[in-house]
Amino acid sequence: MSRGESNEGLATLYQRRLPLRFGLVTPDAFLKDVNFHAGRYYSSVMAGVPNAEIAKRFWADTRIRTLPYDRGMLYFSTVDTAVRHSSRGRRSLDDMMLAMLRRERSGTLLTNADWEDQLTRELGAEAVVEFRAFLNGQMPLPPSDAFGPCFQRTSVRLRRYDLGFDTAVLAEPQRIVRGLIAGSAAARAGLRDGDQVVTPVPQDQLQGTQGRELTLSVMRAGRVLPITYLPRGAAVDTWQRVPGIPDSACPL
Repeated sequence: MSRGESNEGLATLYQRRLPLRFGLVTPDAFLKDVNFHAGRYYSSVMAGVPNAEIAKRFWADTRIRTLPYDRGMLYFSTVDTAVRHSSRGRRSLDDMMLAMLRRERSGTLLTNADWEDQLTRELGAEAVVEFRAFLNGQMPLPPSDAFGPCFQRTSVRLRRYDLGFDTAVLAEPQRIVRGLIAGSAAARAGLRDGDQVVTPVPQDQLQGTQGRELTLSVMRAGRVLPITYLPRGAAVDTWQRVPGIPDSACPL
Protein backbone atom coordinates (compact mmCIF):
# COMPACT_ATOMS: atom_id res chain seq x y z
CA MET A 1 0.00 0.00 0.00
CA SER A 2 1.26 3.46 -0.77
CA ARG A 3 2.27 5.53 2.24
CA GLY A 4 -0.31 8.13 1.28
CA GLU A 5 -3.18 5.64 1.09
CA SER A 6 -2.32 4.07 4.44
CA ASN A 7 -1.50 7.32 6.28
CA GLU A 8 -4.54 9.24 5.05
CA GLY A 9 -6.95 6.34 5.51
CA LEU A 10 -5.75 5.67 9.05
CA ALA A 11 -5.83 9.35 9.93
CA THR A 12 -9.39 9.65 8.63
CA LEU A 13 -10.53 6.65 10.69
CA TYR A 14 -8.78 7.58 13.91
CA GLN A 15 -9.46 11.32 13.76
CA ARG A 16 -13.06 10.57 14.74
CA ARG A 17 -12.76 7.18 16.44
CA LEU A 18 -10.35 8.40 19.12
CA PRO A 19 -12.36 11.52 20.03
CA LEU A 20 -15.49 9.33 20.29
CA ARG A 21 -13.59 6.82 22.42
CA PHE A 22 -12.55 9.54 24.87
CA GLY A 23 -15.85 11.42 24.89
CA LEU A 24 -14.67 14.43 22.91
CA VAL A 25 -17.34 14.14 20.20
CA THR A 26 -20.89 12.85 20.29
CA PRO A 27 -21.97 9.67 18.50
CA ASP A 28 -24.04 11.82 16.13
CA ALA A 29 -21.01 13.94 15.21
CA PHE A 30 -19.02 10.74 14.65
CA LEU A 31 -21.77 9.34 12.46
CA LYS A 32 -21.94 12.51 10.38
CA ASP A 33 -18.21 12.30 9.66
CA VAL A 34 -18.34 8.59 8.76
CA ASN A 35 -21.21 9.18 6.36
CA PHE A 36 -19.49 12.16 4.75
CA HIS A 37 -16.57 9.94 3.74
CA ALA A 38 -18.72 6.89 2.90
CA GLY A 39 -21.13 8.96 0.82
CA ARG A 40 -18.33 10.72 -1.04
CA TYR A 41 -16.64 7.40 -1.81
CA TYR A 42 -19.58 5.18 -2.74
CA SER A 43 -21.17 7.85 -4.91
CA SER A 44 -17.93 8.44 -6.84
CA VAL A 45 -17.58 7.06 -10.35
CA MET A 46 -13.85 6.75 -9.59
CA ALA A 47 -14.33 4.47 -6.56
CA GLY A 48 -12.74 1.48 -8.33
CA VAL A 49 -9.60 3.20 -9.63
CA PRO A 50 -6.52 1.10 -8.69
CA ASN A 51 -4.14 2.56 -6.12
CA ALA A 52 -1.35 2.63 -8.69
CA GLU A 53 -3.26 5.29 -10.64
CA ILE A 54 -3.80 7.68 -7.74
CA ALA A 55 -0.41 9.41 -7.70
CA LYS A 56 -0.49 10.01 -11.46
CA ARG A 57 -3.93 11.64 -11.40
CA PHE A 58 -4.00 13.05 -7.86
CA TRP A 59 -4.12 16.76 -8.68
CA ALA A 60 -6.11 16.47 -11.90
CA ASP A 61 -9.33 15.06 -10.45
CA THR A 62 -10.89 15.63 -7.03
CA ARG A 63 -12.58 12.23 -7.28
CA ILE A 64 -9.11 10.67 -7.39
CA ARG A 65 -7.64 12.99 -4.77
CA THR A 66 -10.15 11.98 -2.08
CA LEU A 67 -9.72 8.21 -2.57
CA PRO A 68 -6.83 7.75 -0.09
CA TYR A 69 -8.92 9.35 2.66
CA ASP A 70 -12.25 7.67 1.97
CA ARG A 71 -11.30 4.27 0.59
CA GLY A 72 -8.46 3.88 3.08
CA MET A 73 -10.79 4.62 6.00
CA LEU A 74 -13.33 2.05 4.80
CA TYR A 75 -10.66 -0.60 4.18
CA PHE A 76 -9.13 -0.24 7.64
CA SER A 77 -12.61 -0.31 9.19
CA THR A 78 -13.20 -3.63 7.41
CA VAL A 79 -9.92 -5.07 8.72
CA ASP A 80 -10.63 -3.81 12.24
CA THR A 81 -14.04 -5.51 12.29
CA ALA A 82 -12.60 -8.78 11.01
CA VAL A 83 -9.91 -8.78 13.71
CA ARG A 84 -12.42 -7.97 16.44
CA HIS A 85 -14.70 -10.79 15.29
CA SER A 86 -11.95 -13.39 14.85
CA SER A 87 -10.44 -12.62 18.28
CA ARG A 88 -13.85 -12.30 19.98
CA GLY A 89 -13.09 -8.72 20.92
CA ARG A 90 -9.63 -9.33 22.38
CA ARG A 91 -7.73 -7.68 19.52
CA SER A 92 -8.33 -4.91 16.99
CA LEU A 93 -6.71 -2.72 14.37
CA ASP A 94 -5.05 -0.89 17.27
CA ASP A 95 -2.89 -3.94 17.97
CA MET A 96 -1.84 -4.20 14.33
CA MET A 97 -0.91 -0.53 14.18
CA LEU A 98 1.13 -0.77 17.37
CA ALA A 99 2.99 -3.76 15.94
CA MET A 100 3.72 -1.83 12.75
CA LEU A 101 4.91 1.14 14.80
CA ARG A 102 7.29 -1.08 16.77
CA ARG A 103 8.74 -2.38 13.51
CA GLU A 104 9.24 1.13 12.20
CA ARG A 105 10.88 2.29 15.42
CA SER A 106 13.29 -0.65 15.24
CA GLY A 107 14.60 0.76 11.97
CA THR A 108 12.53 -1.25 9.51
CA LEU A 109 11.46 0.57 6.35
CA LEU A 110 7.84 -0.54 6.20
CA THR A 111 6.51 -2.06 2.98
CA ASN A 112 3.42 -3.93 1.85
CA ALA A 113 5.11 -7.13 3.00
CA ASP A 114 5.05 -5.94 6.62
CA TRP A 115 1.33 -5.23 6.44
CA GLU A 116 0.67 -8.55 4.71
CA ASP A 117 2.56 -10.29 7.51
CA GLN A 118 0.25 -8.64 10.04
CA LEU A 119 -2.80 -9.64 8.03
CA THR A 120 -1.62 -13.26 7.84
CA ARG A 121 -0.99 -13.40 11.58
CA GLU A 122 -4.38 -11.97 12.47
CA LEU A 123 -6.69 -13.17 9.71
CA GLY A 124 -4.90 -15.71 7.51
CA ALA A 125 -3.85 -15.81 3.88
CA GLU A 126 -7.28 -14.84 2.55
CA ALA A 127 -6.88 -11.36 4.08
CA VAL A 128 -3.75 -10.85 1.97
CA VAL A 129 -5.72 -11.80 -1.16
CA GLU A 130 -8.39 -9.27 -0.19
CA PHE A 131 -5.76 -6.60 0.46
CA ARG A 132 -4.24 -7.07 -2.99
CA ALA A 133 -7.71 -6.92 -4.56
CA PHE A 134 -8.26 -3.66 -2.66
CA LEU A 135 -5.03 -2.27 -4.12
CA ASN A 136 -6.37 -3.14 -7.57
CA GLY A 137 -9.53 -1.14 -6.97
CA GLN A 138 -11.96 -3.55 -5.29
CA MET A 139 -14.35 -1.48 -3.20
CA PRO A 140 -14.25 -2.21 0.55
CA LEU A 141 -17.64 -2.51 2.24
CA PRO A 142 -17.37 -2.66 6.03
CA PRO A 143 -19.91 -4.85 7.87
CA SER A 144 -22.93 -3.17 9.38
CA ASP A 145 -21.36 -3.13 12.87
CA ALA A 146 -17.96 -1.84 11.71
CA PHE A 147 -18.27 1.46 13.57
CA GLY A 148 -19.60 0.07 16.82
CA PRO A 149 -22.85 -1.14 18.39
CA CYS A 150 -24.62 2.20 17.99
CA PHE A 151 -24.52 2.23 14.20
CA GLN A 152 -25.84 0.03 11.42
CA ARG A 153 -25.39 0.18 7.67
CA THR A 154 -28.35 1.19 5.57
CA SER A 155 -29.03 2.11 1.94
CA VAL A 156 -30.03 5.67 1.15
CA ARG A 157 -30.47 7.53 -2.09
CA LEU A 158 -27.42 9.69 -2.81
CA ARG A 159 -26.61 11.37 -6.08
CA ARG A 160 -23.25 10.90 -7.78
CA TYR A 161 -20.92 13.90 -8.04
CA ASP A 162 -20.86 15.02 -11.67
CA LEU A 163 -19.44 18.32 -12.91
CA GLY A 164 -21.05 17.80 -16.31
CA PHE A 165 -17.80 18.49 -18.20
CA ASP A 166 -14.19 17.29 -18.29
CA THR A 167 -13.03 17.25 -14.65
CA ALA A 168 -9.41 18.05 -15.63
CA VAL A 169 -10.49 21.57 -16.63
CA LEU A 170 -10.67 22.87 -13.07
CA ALA A 171 -7.06 21.81 -12.37
CA GLU A 172 -5.66 23.69 -15.38
CA PRO A 173 -4.30 27.25 -15.36
CA GLN A 174 -6.79 28.60 -17.94
CA ARG A 175 -9.81 26.43 -16.98
CA ILE A 176 -11.49 26.44 -20.41
CA VAL A 177 -14.62 24.27 -20.34
CA ARG A 178 -14.63 21.30 -22.70
CA GLY A 179 -16.38 17.97 -22.92
CA LEU A 180 -19.70 19.44 -21.79
CA ILE A 181 -22.24 16.62 -21.41
CA ALA A 182 -25.50 17.30 -23.20
CA GLY A 183 -28.43 17.19 -20.80
CA SER A 184 -26.25 17.47 -17.69
CA ALA A 185 -27.10 19.89 -14.89
CA ALA A 186 -24.22 22.09 -16.06
CA ALA A 187 -25.58 22.22 -19.61
CA ARG A 188 -29.11 22.90 -18.38
CA ALA A 189 -27.78 25.78 -16.25
CA GLY A 190 -26.30 27.40 -19.37
CA LEU A 191 -22.64 26.40 -19.29
CA ARG A 192 -21.01 26.10 -22.73
CA ASP A 193 -17.85 24.56 -24.13
CA GLY A 194 -15.30 27.36 -24.46
CA ASP A 195 -16.43 29.22 -21.32
CA GLN A 196 -13.50 30.20 -19.11
CA VAL A 197 -13.89 29.56 -15.38
CA VAL A 198 -12.22 32.63 -13.91
CA THR A 199 -12.05 31.70 -10.20
CA PRO A 200 -10.66 28.54 -8.54
CA VAL A 201 -13.22 25.95 -7.45
CA PRO A 202 -12.40 23.89 -4.31
CA GLN A 203 -14.13 20.54 -4.84
CA ASP A 204 -13.15 18.12 -2.06
CA GLN A 205 -15.83 19.33 0.37
CA LEU A 206 -18.32 19.98 -2.43
CA GLN A 207 -17.93 16.41 -3.64
CA GLY A 208 -19.03 15.02 -0.27
CA THR A 209 -21.93 17.40 0.39
CA GLN A 210 -25.03 16.25 -1.41
CA GLY A 211 -27.11 19.42 -1.42
CA ARG A 212 -24.42 22.03 -2.05
CA GLU A 213 -24.75 23.89 -5.33
CA LEU A 214 -21.75 24.88 -7.41
CA THR A 215 -21.45 28.41 -8.72
CA LEU A 216 -18.97 28.92 -11.56
CA SER A 217 -17.88 32.42 -12.54
CA VAL A 218 -17.28 32.13 -16.28
CA MET A 219 -15.95 34.55 -18.85
CA ARG A 220 -17.89 34.56 -22.11
CA ALA A 221 -17.65 37.21 -24.83
CA GLY A 222 -15.92 39.62 -22.46
CA ARG A 223 -18.53 39.27 -19.69
CA VAL A 224 -18.31 37.37 -16.40
CA LEU A 225 -21.44 35.29 -15.79
CA PRO A 226 -22.41 33.29 -12.70
CA ILE A 227 -23.67 29.79 -13.50
CA THR A 228 -25.15 27.86 -10.59
CA TYR A 229 -26.25 24.22 -10.55
CA LEU A 230 -26.26 21.07 -8.41
CA PRO A 231 -23.36 18.91 -9.69
CA ARG A 232 -24.92 15.61 -9.08
CA GLY A 233 -26.94 11.10 -10.03
CA ALA A 234 -27.06 6.45 -7.21
CA ALA A 235 -28.13 4.46 -4.19
CA VAL A 236 -25.16 3.99 -1.86
CA ASP A 237 -24.52 2.59 1.63
CA THR A 238 -24.17 4.81 4.67
CA TRP A 239 -24.71 4.24 8.41
CA GLN A 240 -27.44 5.26 10.87
CA ARG A 241 -27.97 5.07 14.66
CA VAL A 242 -29.30 1.85 16.16
CA PRO A 243 -32.35 2.75 18.27
CA GLY A 244 -32.17 2.17 22.01
CA ILE A 245 -28.39 2.04 22.53
CA PRO A 246 -27.05 4.81 24.80
CA ASP A 247 -24.24 7.12 23.74
CA SER A 248 -21.95 5.61 26.40
CA ALA A 249 -21.97 2.25 24.60
CA CYS A 250 -20.92 3.62 21.21
CA PRO A 251 -17.10 3.90 21.26
CA LEU A 252 -14.90 1.07 20.02
